[in-house]
Amino acid sequence: MKIAIVIVLLVLVIAAAAAVVYARKTQDATDHPTRLTPVGAQPASARPAEERPVSNTASDRSTPKEVVEAMLDFDRAMNGQRAIESLGAAATPALIAALSDPRFEIAYPKDHVRKYYLTTDQYPIEFVLSALKPLHPPEAAARTIELLGHKDHGIRSHAVELLGHIASDECRDPILALLASEDQFLRGKLIQALGAAGRHGHMAPAVREAVFSVLAQSVKQPSGDDYSREALALPALDRERAAVILLSPEVLNPDRPDVGDVIEALKRHSLPVELDRILDLHRQVSARGEGDGRDRAIAACLDFMMHLEYPRAEATIRADLDSPSLFVRDKAAHVLAERLGAGDALIVVDARKEVVGWAGLTEPQRLYFAAHTCMYEMEFSSLAQYFSEDSGDQWADAQRAFDRLGLTEVAAILNEAITLFGDTPPSLDTDTRRKQLKRLSRRKLEELEEMGSRINDIWPEERSSRLMRYVTEHPDHFRKQ
Repeated sequence: MKIAIVIVLLVLVIAAAAAVVYARKTQDATDHPTRLTPVGAQPASARPAEERPVSNTASDRSTPKEVVEAMLDFDRAMNGQRAIESLGAAATPALIAALSDPRFEIAYPKDHVRKYYLTTDQYPIEFVLSALKPLHPPEAAARTIELLGHKDHGIRSHAVELLGHIASDECRDPILALLASEDQFLRGKLIQALGAAGRHGHMAPAVREAVFSVLAQSVKQPSGDDYSREALALPALDRERAAVILLSPEVLNPDRPDVGDVIEALKRHSLPVELDRILDLHRQVSARGEGDGRDRAIAACLDFMMHLEYPRAEATIRADLDSPSLFVRDKAAHVLAERLGAGDALIVVDARKEVVGWAGLTEPQRLYFAAHTCMYEMEFSSLAQYFSEDSGDQWADAQRAFDRLGLTEVAAILNEAITLFGDTPPSLDTDTRRKQLKRLSRRKLEELEEMGSRINDIWPEERSSRLMRYVTEHPDHFRKQ
């Protein structure tokens, strides 16, 4: 007993001593925080922003400068965009410095680039320009303007976009020169960037006024192209004045090839349009011959009517489910599904499957999901791969789904493939079915591959519209709870 008491007392004494030592160290660190910094080094708070650690964790002590310089390696540049994004404005000084660093204008080794199936030269400075777009620092304007004349088209393209995002007074003249350029690719990139700058409100007033004037004139006198980036960007610069122009009879005109983008601009910026006018546009555009942006214009009308609570709007959308145009049929099916609250069918079914299991899904949910996963495997893999994956557990439901969707040829070939397994059809268990596949002869495996090729050869382009149309016929099974 005495020995036990002595041991307890010793433990208490040691604990008390440790507590005193800890308290002294804590007080010392509080009174003299710079003592925690190695001799000869500055505390982190005293260093320039680009030299401070990004994180205080042991696993990530990189400074903004180090994160930016990591982009000199192509693999790290391709996979490290989140690190730059996580820095936010703290990365700005390092990124601006990189714009004038000659190392960033040396092309990556071609063998590094080819790994990503890229065939043109890639440069670190392209990643720097791209990372600066959401930051749009005016201090980068001068160097960005210099890069507009770079010999590489990719660098010029990124510089043009950054110029539009900065949109400071210094950028005004180069912007206007580019808007007058015959290079429609770079001009389009610039207009998109200017629209973003207008939406986010950091465009210099003089630039905003000058750009609005140029784009307004362009919208009033269309080039004959099916697309109008000018119409899409105009309301971001001045919503009220843009509404007057876009709603004018000359611009909101069914005979214009780019009227689809005019309608899209009205919808995107919530500019009010009477339903009768949209229905008239839809009717007149539908009566036009193919081409000249007809299908895109019809799709824009359908998009505009998606959430309009009028029976005539829904009736028009449903009528286009039987349009002779595949593009219009697909758009009508997706718009109607959204209108019925079932636009996220795949997400809804997948989430429910995790909770209730396959057997707990309703029949429409099982058929939809089975058809979707089979189509996906077939598009990106093969029939043999489908049977070897977990998704092959639902092959029987997929076969029934194809019949329901009217894809009878696909269902017939799938049934033919099943006969290759002999008297015992493919198991609904993945491991068992894989063993069955291993027992198939080489000839049968080759036949299975050939059948997959036949399916891909006849696979209808309207598979997504058929699936979404099935969703619109059973919307209660695909709405979020």
